[in-house]
This record gives sequence, structure tokens and C-alpha cells, in this order.
Amino acid sequence: MKYIFCILFILMSFLQACSDMTESMDEYLSKGEIIYIAKVDSAKTYSGNNRFMLSYWISDPRAKQLYIYWNQKVDSIIVDIPEHNANDSIILLLGDSNNKFAEGDYTLQIVSHDNKGNKSINYEIPVNVYGEAFLNSLRNKFIKSADINKNNNSVSITWGAINSSKELGVIIDYTDLSGSSVNIFKNSQELKSKTVLNDVNLDLPLVYKTAYKPEETAIDTFYTSPINIY
Repeated sequence: MKYIFCILFILMSFLQACSDMTESMDEYLSKGEIIYIAKVDSAKTYSGNNRFMLSYWISDPRAKQLYIYWNQKVDSIIVDIPEHNANDSIILLLGDSNNKFAEGDYTLQIVSHDNKGNKSINYEIPVNVYGEAFLNSLRNKFIKSADINKNNNSVSITWGAINSSKELGVIIDYTDLSGSSVNIFKNSQELKSKTVLNDVNLDLPLVYKTAYKPEETAIDTFYTSPINIY
């Protein structure tokens, strides 16, 4: 009898487990089959001034729209996916003068959708957005000396050391003796030696400002306020 009781107990336990499994499957099947389309194959982000650029690749022809979320999915935008070849990258610029992105670090969650209500799993990618705080942290490049020669209307400028790896160089503005405006860009490597400006109208302002990029691939350049050299 002991053995028969054990066998009956095992059979009852097995039948109960099967019943539980069937109920779980019924619950899943009642929701219908979930169809997922492909997420974006890959993406890159490029920082900017209260904006950023997104470059993405998606090869699934069923994908017709992208839902792009940020701030823990509190904010979002929906964009149409244009007709393209599977290997083509698609460029998307997010943020403009009317819809600026606040300065900060974001994690984008990108979900592709078809036109039948199906969607992909999330594709996550970080992006940095810069603005007023970054701009206010910038300093004009230091000038060690500016030697003015009134005999030949020239100015010789000796520059200080580079401020940071984000510094690109300086833009110099002045007026020459013919009355024409002159605008010169000198990159940081060129500033290691003296900058000599000839044919300068010394009676008019000679100013410069320093250019910065927060990241090498950033789409925007930031400039300090111009200051007089003499």
C-alpha cells in the first residue's frame, strides 16, 4: 500500500504541474502572437549647441517610423523613416531655435514601428548636449605680447599655451589700410609661433575670439566673446 500511495501522490503532483503550465500558456496565447520588427542596426550621435545629430542605419523594410524617447521616456518624438537603401545611413537633426534641448547628458531609447502596430525592442545610445554653461566656462586664449610697429603698420602677436584639448584656435578681425575687413583663422598649432599681421589700420580695432569644440565630432563650434588686442 505504501508504494501505491507514493505512485498516486507523484501522479497527482505531475497532473497539477501540467494544469498550471497549461493555464500559463493559455494566458500567453490569449494575448495573441507578439510580432517584433527589427530595431535599428546601428546608430551614432553627435553633440551640439542645444541640439544634436543622430545618424542611424536600419535595414528592415517593414520599419516605417522611429519613436525616439529620452528623460526616462517622459519626452519623445516620432519621425518617419524615408525610403532608402539598406546600407544607407539616415541623418536626423534634433533641436532648433524653437525647440532647444536643455544642456545635459541623455540616453536615447529608439524604437522602430511598422504600419501595423508592431514595434522593435529598444535600441539605447547616449548623447551629450552643450549650451550656456559650457560657453560660460570658455576663456579667450592668453596673449603674452602684442608688438605694434607704426612704421610699417604691422602687429606681431605672441600667444600663450593652449587652454584645453577642446580649443581649436582663434579668429582675428581687423581692417587693412585699404578699408577692407580682414578675417583670419589660426589653428592651435599655428599659434605656437608668432602671428604677424601686416597692412593693419592701427586706428581701428583689432580683435580676436577663441573657438572651441566640446567633442571632436560635435556639429557646433563655440566662440568666446571678442576682445581687443590693443
